[in-house]
Amino acid sequence: MLQIILYGNLKKLVTHSQSTQISTLEIQYKENETLEGCLARLGLRNDEVGEMFINHCLSYYTDVITRDNSRIAIFSKIMQLIDGGLYIRYCGYRSNIAN
Repeated sequence: MLQIILYGNLKKLVTHSQSTQISTLEIQYKENETLEGCLARLGLRNDEVGEMFINHCLSYYTDVITRDNSRIAIFSKIMQLIDGGLYIRYCGYRSNIAN
């Protein structure tokens, strides 16, 4: 199973979610699935999504979710990082992604 943690207006996917609660979903793990595939299964469009993390590592649409029981954090577009994520995108922060 994948644990999906949703932030911002994406919390609407979780029934009876409140702004003060952590909003999580669990979906079945699919081998070799990308984040983009996972978003499609959740019914989310790329233009609704800001930053995404696999197991606390900044991730992109094309990144593969490499293992079962991963945690996927998805932030809404309206919650993007102040600098648009430029610092963590280009400072080498992506080392050991999804491991």
